[in-house]
This record gives sequence, C-alpha cells and structure tokens, in this order.
Amino acid sequence: DFPAAKHFSTSDTTTYYYATIGEQTWRLNNVAEGPSGKTYRNAEAMSNVFGRYYSYPEAVAICESLSNSEIEWKLPSLEDWQTLETYIKGQPEHGNSVVAALMGNATFNNITMWEYWPSVGDITNATGFSAMPVGYTNVKTSLFDGISEYAVFWTSTEADRASEANAVYLICDQPDIYVGHLHKDSFGASVRCIKK
Repeated sequence: DFPAAKHFSTSDTTTYYYATIGEQTWRLNNVAEGPSGKTYRNAEAMSNVFGRYYSYPEAVAICESLSNSEIEWKLPSLEDWQTLETYIKGQPEHGNSVVAALMGNATFNNITMWEYWPSVGDITNATGFSAMPVGYTNVKTSLFDGISEYAVFWTSTEADRASEANAVYLICDQPDIYVGHLHKDSFGASVRCIKK
C-alpha cells in the first residue's frame, strides 16, 4: 500500500513506487535488485516482499544502478534522513511520532508486522513511506534478526571508523529515528533511494 505514490518506475524485476515528501523524492519500497544483497532467510521469493539486505558497498552501488534518464537516484545521507525527520515534525497532522508517520501498516501471513507501543501510538504512514520492520542480517553468517521490531536503512554517511557507516533505525517502541554505526562489510540492512 503506497498511499502517497504519484508515480512508479519499473526495473527488470520490481515495480518501485516513489513520491515527494516535503521537498525530497523517495522510493517507497525497499530495493530488491539482485544478484547483490541477501534475501530473507535466503529465500529468493522473499526479495519482492521484504526487499534485499545489502552491505554498505552494495547499498551505495545499487541506488546508483537504479538511475535512468527520468531520475537519478542515490543512497540517502544522514542529513537527508534528518531533513525528512524535520519535515515530519513540522507537520501537525502527522502527529507526535516521526516513526508512526513512516511505518507502513503491513501484515505478513495475516500477522501485523509492527508491534504496537503507546510511546509511538497508532501507525499512520502519513508520509506514505511505508516502512516495514524487516530487521537486519549478518551477510557473512546469514543470521537474521529484528523482524517486527525495527527497520534498518543504510545511509551514505560514513562513520569515524573507516570500517563503519551510519544507518538509521525505525524502532517499534521509539517515536524518533535512531542512528547507529554499523560495519560496512558484514552488516546487511534495507535500502531506500532518494532523488539526487
């Protein structure tokens, strides 16, 4: 469900929706392009459901590869995410929770994916961003964790340590976006692209 979508674009394997949120244009579903990235529990059928989990180098490359003559895409920076958060906080109709305005009211096998927490309140998906709590993976061991608890997205912003980059978390019981520093090569996170 992509209520804010105004347009869509199609790759070889996936239809990607995108929309303008504030002054930014975001893709509204997780990137699902192979052969890079891992699928949930290594099941290829899950690629178009949850998207794929990418290492940091794969995340940077995959957004650039999705650019076409219509739109150039990039992996969003930490500043891009902060701009999105500031925009949401400035819209009274989006309520007091940034995360609720980004959460998609998703179900999987008839089970609601996002846990309800009073600190976040009702899921509104007011932005149409439609984030799903698909957690993360260790791309070296294929350990998957965090399903129904949080969504994790790479940013293009590198951390102080050369081996790490920043990622943002949308956590089921936290109303604001959380930032973490993750290992570029072993951590697998979801990817959303933003217009350059």
